Amino acid sequence: MTIREIILLRDTTGFDVVWENGLPLSGDTKDAVFYASNNSWVCTVKKNGFAVDVYCDGDTWIKTRDGSGYRYGDELIAAGYTDKNLGAAEASDEITTEMNSWFDLYVQGVHLDFVSHDIDDALASAMSWLEEEIENARQIEIGVPLDLPAITV
Repeated sequence: MTIREIILLRDTTGFDVVWENGLPLSGDTKDAVFYASNNSWVCTVKKNGFAVDVYCDGDTWIKTRDGSGYRYGDELIAAGYTDKNLGAAEASDEITTEMNSWFDLYVQGVHLDFVSHDIDDALASAMSWLEEEIENARQIEIGVPLDLPAITV
């Protein structure tokens, strides 16, 4: 079962995901290029009052042999591409990736620099980040001293 399937089922993990309209995509389109669009927000992952946003950053330009190309994921999907045949098309020089997109995490607009190229990896990073933040907050609440480096002057 993929991370997306686990989150969509809202099993015992306690995570909730608010997706951009039309998302998530099917299981055979996990690469970030399929999520490239005019709106770079993909989803928000939430747990216990904490939230982290997943964005599809960067510009996509996948060029075809005839010089035309694709900028957005919906164009690639309409042309019949999936994760599997996208790589094969590139290997056979049917297409060339000039620029690609990637997933990254943000909290209230602050860039976290958790780069990934697969939506399952992006969601796993978001879940891991949230778990760490929740644990940090719990430790602060119960008075556990934070393990911070000493400040020297």
